[in-house]
Formats: sequence, structure tokens, C-alpha cells
Amino acid sequence: MKTFDCIEMQREIRDKISKESNYDIHTLVLNLKERNKSNEFYKFLIEKKSKELELA
Repeated sequence: MKTFDCIEMQREIRDKISKESNYDIHTLVLNLKERNKSNEFYKFLIEKKSKELELA
């Protein structure tokens, strides 16, 4: 019986994004920044941080 392996999943994700960036750290950072633009959770966190700063 196969069970979910979180470590294996993380490894696969790291391998995938590393290959997508041709193993270049600068390209990796750019890809992640671009990906964040469409990430709903990231948008939520940025909006929350902006509201916190307005109240401070």
C-alpha cells in the first residue's frame, strides 16, 4: 500500500522548478516572483500586510 510522502512531493516540486529555471538562481527568483502575481494566497498576505501598516 502506497501512502502519501510529503518529503518526496517537496523533492519533486523543487526538481520541477529548478529545471524550469535551468538551474539558475536568478531565473528561479524571477519565475517565483512572476508566479506570485497570480497566487491568491500571496495576494491575501500582501493585502493583509498593507492594512496592518495603515493601522500602525
